[in-house]
Amino acid sequence: MLNLSKYLYTFERDGRYFLYAPLSNSFAELDGDVYKVIISAKEDSSNLNSLDEETVGLLRKMKVVDVDEKLEINRYKTNMLLRRFNNSHMSLTINPTLACNFACPYCFESSHKPIFMTDKVEDEIIAFVKKRTSLTNLNVMWFGGEPLLAFDRIVSLSKRMLGLGLGYKAGMITNGYLLTPDKASQFEDLKISFVQITIDGSEKTHDSRRYRKDGSGTYQTILSNIDEAQKCSPNTTISVRVNVDKTNSNEFFEVFDYFQDKNYPNVSVYPAFVSEISEDKHNSCVYDDNAIAAFLVEVYKKRNYCSKCLYPSNTVHVCGIRNPNVVVIGPMGELYKCWNDVGDFSRSYGNIDGRMTNEAVLYEYMVEADYLNDPQCNDCIFFTTCDGGCPYRRIQNEKAGRAQGTCSLFKEHTEDFLMLRYDYRKRQDNHKN
Repeated sequence: MLNLSKYLYTFERDGRYFLYAPLSNSFAELDGDVYKVIISAKEDSSNLNSLDEETVGLLRKMKVVDVDEKLEINRYKTNMLLRRFNNSHMSLTINPTLACNFACPYCFESSHKPIFMTDKVEDEIIAFVKKRTSLTNLNVMWFGGEPLLAFDRIVSLSKRMLGLGLGYKAGMITNGYLLTPDKASQFEDLKISFVQITIDGSEKTHDSRRYRKDGSGTYQTILSNIDEAQKCSPNTTISVRVNVDKTNSNEFFEVFDYFQDKNYPNVSVYPAFVSEISEDKHNSCVYDDNAIAAFLVEVYKKRNYCSKCLYPSNTVHVCGIRNPNVVVIGPMGELYKCWNDVGDFSRSYGNIDGRMTNEAVLYEYMVEADYLNDPQCNDCIFFTTCDGGCPYRRIQNEKAGRAQGTCSLFKEHTEDFLMLRYDYRKRQDNHKN
């Protein structure tokens, strides 16, 4: 006898019938009669016996009939744990300085002292990596402060890490003001294959928020630097992050159109929604999840921009907080698990020289409020397509006794997002034909 899995989502829209299957992350339009059988099978699985063999085979492939649900969930959990504790890969976020050339009024890093990394800390980073004898791959993200203020340190450390004989790649998060051609032209040799640069909307808005310490604007310089960098380092992907809130959301289209018109082959633009690190919720400019979803739908309809949020990835990417081989290194060699903590020495768990200074912080991040152990998450039909949301927020919510509220946008707006996916794939198919 055929059994219907609970891991499915069905809905009707404009006379069409659809099935999303989270266990296989597959999405299909169904014949009306098949749809009715599946709906009825939620109450009585024996109704599935009326389906023809071909349809049953498709549903098996989608993992919605004859599914060993316990096996699927245990396999998923095991794979997630194996990825977390894979000793062959290490990811380091390295802050060569906490100094910055901007004076952004909203920046959570604005109180950091302008500390720069020393030769001693550089030596200890290399020794730290060498101790991991099982490593085969090393990924580095250059962060700050503004990392390009310490470009000489980036060059020095990169060359030494490249000499370790590991698979190596790097990225950088920069404000873009110091991304001059002489620096960008070195990125390929330094294996910096990804750069993220933030813009806060139109020139007027951006320059009122992301200005230099002397109050001067930065917008035009950043655009000019991107233009030069994409030519100097054509194999480096430049991702332009546009901060979006209630006051500047329409300006995203201006930035998006600017780069669309430029048609740079290695530059992409995406919206990033301003959020509160604290839970005070006092900022009326911040978008809530419903507003974010509505904006993503609007951007798709107006610009055919299909955000990654609109459909789950076949590979769930989890935050490195849970991974012992993912480490954030401050300029004095202090170790953190979360970017939000950099510069807050009370949240540093150790030092690159091997000293453990706060084990409680380390193991809090490693295991507390883990969605893999959350009964509510485990019972959710979208469990295998979700990463549980931000671990930092989950831990803070658990401490304060708050509901988690870290569910994915896809779960909260499944039907609207799936219909955009349907439309997007149809457009792609029509374009091919």
